[in-house]
Amino acid sequence: MKVFKSVSVFAVVSIISSGISFLLLPILTKYLSKEDYGILSLFNASTRFFSILISLGITSILMTKIFKNDKLSLSSYFKTYYFLILLNCFIVSVFTVISLLFFDDFFGIPKKIALFIPLISLGLLFYELILSIMVYKRQAFNYAITALSKFGLEILLTLFFVVFLFYNWEGRVGGLIIAIIFVNVISLRYLKKEKLLNGKFDITKLKEMVFFGAPFLMYEFSTIVLNLSDRYFIEHFLGISETGIYGISSLVGSLVLMGLVALLNVFRPLIYAKISSYGQEKNTLKFFSIQYLTAILIITLFLVVVLNKIIFLYFIDNKFFASQEIVWTIAFGFFFWGLHSFYLSYFIFERQTKTIFIISIFNIFLNLTLNYILIPKFGTIGAGYATLATYVFGGITVYLIFIFRLKPQLLVKYNIKV
Repeated sequence: MKVFKSVSVFAVVSIISSGISFLLLPILTKYLSKEDYGILSLFNASTRFFSILISLGITSILMTKIFKNDKLSLSSYFKTYYFLILLNCFIVSVFTVISLLFFDDFFGIPKKIALFIPLISLGLLFYELILSIMVYKRQAFNYAITALSKFGLEILLTLFFVVFLFYNWEGRVGGLIIAIIFVNVISLRYLKKEKLLNGKFDITKLKEMVFFGAPFLMYEFSTIVLNLSDRYFIEHFLGISETGIYGISSLVGSLVLMGLVALLNVFRPLIYAKISSYGQEKNTLKFFSIQYLTAILIITLFLVVVLNKIIFLYFIDNKFFASQEIVWTIAFGFFFWGLHSFYLSYFIFERQTKTIFIISIFNIFLNLTLNYILIPKFGTIGAGYATLATYVFGGITVYLIFIFRLKPQLLVKYNIKV
């Protein structure tokens, strides 16, 4: 019952707050052109990429420290992390400015906003870090207030800028920027209360996080490649308008991802809390996996069979109807990504960095190769085929390695006979 209570709070709030782009579909598809949506799609891809680059993949490792360290040591880890990402943001910003001296845009993104992408990415990284802390500490009330505040402010500002001031894609980006700044400022009080600003910078902890974070950087980078690189290929081969078409199909298909992330935010901390007693808790953990995968499968089937037609019929302008045919590839791809993410939780906690690194490399290589081959051959839906194939490979691979390699290791580690 306690698990379901956590799911009901974190999952519902996460789905609501993550669904802002979906909820704005009826308005934005009316007021924005396919080209505008193409720019927004590339902007979202770029901010995610820079967030991973700035964080160096350390965020996942940092969350495991919540279960392993006292408050003083934990605060020191966070202070060291803050220093690292601020330094990385400065370095990335310098390179961005230099590169834009030689180009008029950044993969189709106008220079006037591309210059600020590193800072916007830093703001998103801080915001998501704060939410992650609340999830892992199971602070449902704080999580709801923070996520819904950003959600509400962003919607109001976007509608004001786009509908009343006719700022097009700039209005959507402006609403996001102001909402992120507001939430990060008010969240400083929360970090101070949790004593996560009082620690001291520790070079030893910095080396530890960078050393263990490097393979996770490749994992996080593979996530970005799998989710977002297709937009750059489409823009290159087919143009910015087709990027907008794919962006809408990806947005609708990502309803599965929203459910996946919401559930993973609940189940991953439970895995971390129980894995140290794997022998005694293995049946409970198996039950968690059944609950999680069943829920995602239901969400996926409901979206593909029922919701997809309703969304495009009543909520999306008819100039984007070509997107409807691509949704199923993305939705089922996210189902297998959910399988991948769930079982990867065990590898993250056990610091099986070599395995994570190798799988990530294979995923990146496979996805880039398939995008390069399938998009010119099949058009925009080729990106959907590439995404689905890569996710199927990644999900099944991680599951098989867990069953045949990591699970026996856990049983031996905790002195339990197979």
